[in-house]
Amino acid sequence: MVKNTLAQEVKIRPAIHLPLTPLEEENRQLKREVERLRQERDIVKKAISIFSHVPA
Repeated sequence: MVKNTLAQEVKIRPAIHLPLTPLEEENRQLKREVERLRQERDIVKKAISIFSHVPA
């Protein structure tokens, strides 16, 4: 599950309130994408499990 803090949503550093550097912003975006892809992977795994079950 994606966990966003207020600081992440506002795109500021919590302690000093400066805008994120381009690398920090890219890192933030990549972490969000990784979490989304993990969720998609888990959904696909569950779907495969459901549809590959052969009733007896």
